[in-house]
Amino acid sequence: GINAEYGVHEHKNHPPMTCQGTESGQRQRMGESFYPQAGQIIETGRDELSAIDKMAADVERQITKRSKYSRRRTHVDDADISYINERNKKFNEKCERFYGSYTEEIRQNLERGTAL
Repeated sequence: GINAEYGVHEHKNHPPMTCQGTESGQRQRMGESFYPQAGQIIETGRDELSAIDKMAADVERQITKRSKYSRRRTHVDDADISYINERNKKFNEKCERFYGSYTEEIRQNLERGTAL
């Protein structure tokens, strides 16, 4: 289903970025203040440079991966343009497929100018 497809998408496009040992090291440094009380503000510190570099490299990888994929769309120049964007084009194609036979006479009357 959709959840499985989403999981595959996430796995392909966003591999897990983990910093091993960060939480345990922070817990040791902070001691009891690692577990804040209600209303207490804690300072988490700065991100490690290696984590920032890893994230930047991942973003660069995603950009290059996206640039490789471009689907060639078929376009017919002689076709009537009855849409405002790609989504509307698909909707109009579906309507034509299901209701085209019922609306054919009305469409012909509109084109001739003899519609009621």
